[in-house]
Amino acid sequence: MDALKETKIHYAELSQTDFREQQLEDHHHCCLCGTELVLTHVTHFTHLEVTEEAHCPSCHVRNRKVQHRLQ
Repeated sequence: MDALKETKIHYAELSQTDFREQQLEDHHHCCLCGTELVLTHVTHFTHLEVTEEAHCPSCHVRNRKVQHRLQ
């Protein structure tokens, strides 16, 4: 009898993570359910700013509200 046994080890292929794509996925989808967020932008020319709001249509949760200054 042969004391050695041939074993094949399968390693999971490691791929380079595309961090840009992951960031965009997180930015445009709900963190609770994964539904695509609805984005609204309101421009206030007198205050020189844009208000961006994101909410989930299925969870009815407002995910973010950000004000951007216009230059």
